[in-house]
Amino acid sequence: MKMRNVKKIIYILCFCMLCIIDQRIKTGSGLDGVIESFRDSIGLVTAVIILSHYVPNDIKRSKTALGIWGIVGIFIGIAAFFMLREWFYFPNDRFILSANIYLHGFVLIFLIRRIGIDRVKPVLNKRLFALWLLMFIWMNFSRSDYIWPLVYLFMFGCMLLTDFSEAEEEQIFEGAADGIILSFILFGIFSCMFRPYNADQGARYTGIYNNPNLYAEYICVVTAAVIYRVLAFYKDEGESAKLWKKLIAWAMLGIVLSFQFFSISRSGAITTCVLLLLFLFFYKLCIKRSSIVKNIILTALSFAVCMPLCFLAIRYMPPVFHHPIWFWGEWNEGKVHSFDPWNSDKYVSFDYLMNSTVARVLVPFNNMALKLGITDELLMDGGENMSEEDYLWLQELTPQEEEQLMAERGAVLHLYEEANAFLLRKTIYAHYIKNLNLLGHPQSEQGLQTTIYSWVGHAHDIYLQYATDFGVPMAIMFIVFFAWCGIILFNRARGGNITALLELMFMLIPLIFGVFEYSWGSGSVESVLMFMVPVFAMRKTNG
Repeated sequence: MKMRNVKKIIYILCFCMLCIIDQRIKTGSGLDGVIESFRDSIGLVTAVIILSHYVPNDIKRSKTALGIWGIVGIFIGIAAFFMLREWFYFPNDRFILSANIYLHGFVLIFLIRRIGIDRVKPVLNKRLFALWLLMFIWMNFSRSDYIWPLVYLFMFGCMLLTDFSEAEEEQIFEGAADGIILSFILFGIFSCMFRPYNADQGARYTGIYNNPNLYAEYICVVTAAVIYRVLAFYKDEGESAKLWKKLIAWAMLGIVLSFQFFSISRSGAITTCVLLLLFLFFYKLCIKRSSIVKNIILTALSFAVCMPLCFLAIRYMPPVFHHPIWFWGEWNEGKVHSFDPWNSDKYVSFDYLMNSTVARVLVPFNNMALKLGITDELLMDGGENMSEEDYLWLQELTPQEEEQLMAERGAVLHLYEEANAFLLRKTIYAHYIKNLNLLGHPQSEQGLQTTIYSWVGHAHDIYLQYATDFGVPMAIMFIVFFAWCGIILFNRARGGNITALLELMFMLIPLIFGVFEYSWGSGSVESVLMFMVPVFAMRKTNG
């Protein structure tokens, strides 16, 4: 098998693994080390991507150093496993950390040989690199108690110093697109086998996740991968491609748009709209004879045809194992069980899906949402955090009792006010903005009691959260840095480089989605891609 094909398989598996890591850290219990083990496995994935750059000749030239580390590193890894026990409780996590030390030892050997002896290193935009370095230094010297900025500095610093060629960059992101699409297929199969689409927590579809917003953000990443694949197909074969191939390409787009719709995520919808605008713009650039109006119609048609078919599949296709697989915090008597018939009321109906979508769009525009003519059931679906238990509790509480509880718990919103997303966001933002400083805050100094039953532990905005974690100067550098990278990638994409377009979309997803929602988890596939893309944007070799 040719080395190019081997590398492509490696990249596909690596990025598929990043998606699996994303799912596991967002659905783990936090009681068994699964979250920590998978989160720290990101280092193993990035190490494999870096090591794939080095060909057999590089291995031969460094065989002595590699051989010594191959033996010594095992003992160092074993020692690290026991020495890290003081800071890392779970043994499975310590094993992954030890494996990281072992694998990155090989990375450092190759980098020292390539840079220190062969004097080969990538040509970087020095000013942009200086800003990147200063941003990470500020993050690491802030008052934040996060470890991931130091890990990311080392991990992506090693990737930055690796002299990937333009051909390798294209291979990496082509593999990223295919690996992400592969994960979408695998997750879909798993969901159809184990997780019936039921209405216990509303009409919002979660797929293999246990939170619709987390699922929506993942689908945004899949959408970017599919857009890249559609554009690559038309760039390679043009409008003269066979009809069945075109149908497959547009069906792929319609399917991911359908699953984004099922999540009923406002942040996901906004992000997807931006991705589609980029798709339509660059489709016109890549296919000169293409009509934007025609492409808008084709996109709408693909969604209109695929959406009901996808709904039928996730709603009426009998799961192979009818009893759902529970992730953390999901078990509930109201969910579909093995003894429930296929036409049980526990399943989501199409009418319920559509009405819930309308409610979720309309509810935030009404300060007194519970007093409107929208049904209680749909309000719970359209609101932010209103569950059935909370709603019933609201009905039983008198205004005086709620006022007393609010005073005791330091709550700032009445229960009915939390259904208004605008008021909730305004309250959270005001609290976090008031506490901004130069060097940030540890987690113990953050959070807000919004209602008598809800504690909000994050800012619901990626820029405000980074400013809170690491200080205002870091947030300013963050905005300038990614805006600069975005301009570079957009200009490359305008020249017909669709790999640069894919990189741009990957980078933009958490930056847009994160305006209104949580999207800065260090182990999420979105965050990994957001920090990986600048590694290639900073290179001057790409024009």
